[in-house]
Amino acid sequence: MRKWLAVLRPNPWLTRRLLMLGVLAGVAVGAFCWGHYGAVSSADGQQLSGRTTPTAPANQVTSTPGVRTDEYSRRVVGYVYDNIPVMREELGEYLIARFGKERLDFLINRKIVEMACKSQGIVITDAQVDAQLSEAVKSVGNGVTLQSFESHVLKKFNKTLYEFREDVIRPKLAMTALVKPLIKVTPLDVEKEFESRYGPKVQCRLIVLQDGDKHVNERIWQEASASEAGFRAQAAKQFIPELRSHEGECPPIFKHCPEKALEDTAFRLQPGQTSGLIQATDKTWFILRCEKHIPADQTVRLEDVRMKLTQEVYDGMLTTEIPRFFQRLREQARPRNLLDPNSSYTPPNLAPVKMISPGH
Repeated sequence: MRKWLAVLRPNPWLTRRLLMLGVLAGVAVGAFCWGHYGAVSSADGQQLSGRTTPTAPANQVTSTPGVRTDEYSRRVVGYVYDNIPVMREELGEYLIARFGKERLDFLINRKIVEMACKSQGIVITDAQVDAQLSEAVKSVGNGVTLQSFESHVLKKFNKTLYEFREDVIRPKLAMTALVKPLIKVTPLDVEKEFESRYGPKVQCRLIVLQDGDKHVNERIWQEASASEAGFRAQAAKQFIPELRSHEGECPPIFKHCPEKALEDTAFRLQPGQTSGLIQATDKTWFILRCEKHIPADQTVRLEDVRMKLTQEVYDGMLTTEIPRFFQRLREQARPRNLLDPNSSYTPPNLAPVKMISPGH
């Protein structure tokens, strides 16, 4: 239900363009694709550059080319008492015991994307990552250095600069490269966005009810429809905090709203009228009270903003498609986390990803 409020906010595509929001948008994508956004990279700092590590048997440690597995696992990573070594294998077991379940999910997800990139010949270079990092730093403000960006911005998200590069920027670039061929913006898409943004709107108050006791919902509707005071009183009791705290006041409802029932109801109402009790696609119920109709903005012409809107619609489609595409990758990969006994991933019933050839 909170999705309604998100899409009703003015200029929804514009908010998705802000890169530093590589920390926010990137971490939002990261939260979906990479599990926990506090996750660290693997010890070797392997990169999402289209290269995948060789597959090792389940009981072995993946090694570097030309180095025997037993030699690799017995490498020294530290000393105590000057001459007692701490082995790489010991460090690995220590970290696996403490962070393995969560970090393995991260590594599995990253490997899925690596293999998808390899199948498409996609390589994310260090230069691309550096360029995106520079944009992220610039977006914070003038005079911000890489050091201050790490200490004042990334620190809030418990991320180091390395983690931001490898766990946010690089996978974001990889997923973008995979999804971009699927995104097509048509003139109709742009026209709809223009009408959504600059066309007529309806200012309403909104009550959202959970799909519970029918008699309770009907009683609430009766009290809300009796008067404006009654509507505000019921709106101030609903379960969504953003609406509750403002007595149901919500952003203006626009044309081509994703919730069609909400749009149709709002544009049918006249000021002062209250709707019936209407069920939405997510099985919640809503009641609208119309406050006023807002005419279209006649000062803006489509041709003057077409290029800007095209880019913003494209960015929005890309942002929306990335998690859906990744779900399909997961469906094909059928991942299993053997360190998590409670792991029971059930892939969604989505169409297959045609970009990945069989066997990858």
